[in-house]
Order: sequence, then C-alpha cells, then structure tokens
Amino acid sequence: SGLDALMAVADDELDAAQPAPGKSVTVKDWQCAELDLVALLVTVGGYKVTTLKLWGCAIAPSDLLLLKLGLPPSVTTLAVEGCETPAPGRFAPLFAPAPPGVSLLSLRCCGIGADEVADLAPALAENPALTALSLWGNPLGDAGAKALAASVGSLRWLSLGNTRLGLKGAKSLSGALAENATLTSLDLSQNRVGSELGAPILEMLQTNVTLTSLDLRG
Repeated sequence: SGLDALMAVADDELDAAQPAPGKSVTVKDWQCAELDLVALLVTVGGYKVTTLKLWGCAIAPSDLLLLKLGLPPSVTTLAVEGCETPAPGRFAPLFAPAPPGVSLLSLRCCGIGADEVADLAPALAENPALTALSLWGNPLGDAGAKALAASVGSLRWLSLGNTRLGLKGAKSLSGALAENATLTSLDLSQNRVGSELGAPILEMLQTNVTLTSLDLRG
C-alpha cells in the first residue's frame, strides 16, 4: 500500500537506529492519499528532515494544501517535480503564501503554463522567505516569462531552463532584471539562446550589478 511504501522510506532513507538532522527524503511515483501524506509528514518531522522531494507523484490540489499546512518547520527545501495534478491553479496552495520555512521551492517538469504562472507570480512578492525557485522544464513561453518578470520578489536564484523562452520573454526578463538588486543566479539553459535572444540579456548585464551567475547553455 501507499502507507507501506512510506514506512519503507523511513526504514531505508532515515534509518531509525541513527536519526540525524539534515537528511533528505525522496518519494517517487506515488499515488498520494491523505492519510499516507499525513504519515509522511509525521515521519519527516520526527527526523528533522530538511529536504523533501516528491517526483512523479499524483497529487491533488487539496493534498498540496495539506502538504503546505503540515510541512514540518525543519524542511527548508521542497521539491514537487514531474508531478501531475488534475485541476487548474493546482500549485497555487504552495505559493499563497509559501510554507514559512521553505527557502527553495522546485516545481520542475510539472506542466505549468503561462496562465498558471500568471496566477502564481503575484504571490512571489509576498514570500520574502522564498529565495530560490525552479520552474525548469515547464512550458512557460514568452507570456509566462513576462508574468514572472515583474514578480521576482526577493528571489536570489531562479531557474527558467527549458521553458520555451523566446525573444519577447527574454526582453521582459531583461527589462525587469536590469535594476534588480536581489537575484544573483539565473538559469536560462536549454532555451536555445542565440544572438537574438542574447542581445537583451547582454544589455541587462550592462546595468545589473548583483547577478553573478548566468547559465545560457543549450
């Protein structure tokens, strides 16, 4: 059952004989059920886990809300990646606001498009504790990049790799980041940034004084 799988996580990854803080738990290909999620959160809290990763799991929006509300304060990194949920606005519960202790949130490869980003982006400015966000592998497109550009908030690290970024999106991001004073690392890899897309980015670097890492590979 799902509960048995979670207990296996506790046995294999946490090792009850030698509990130690700072550990990471990864759950893969899981059909999330409410009671099993509660059991997972209790286990995570008991071992002071700092990183929780859910990969390829089927999670309903109501379970995402439960995940946020029940997330132990020890968790500073939350990754919900490769996960499909059946309703629009599915990831909104993780943003409005984000779990108070989480500083890094990864939503890689979750099928998040421009419309959903437009709903999520305003909440970023309301989450000062969230300093790192990965949306790698989501089909944001130019419209999604534009919606996100104005809501970078207090982020210091942002991954928009493989998000179908085009010239309009590059211009929107570059315009917003030209005077940004918080972001230090930006990942735009796997967007086929050539000379056309690169031009507004290079122009942004003329005035931005805080960005120290920029990934344009692929």
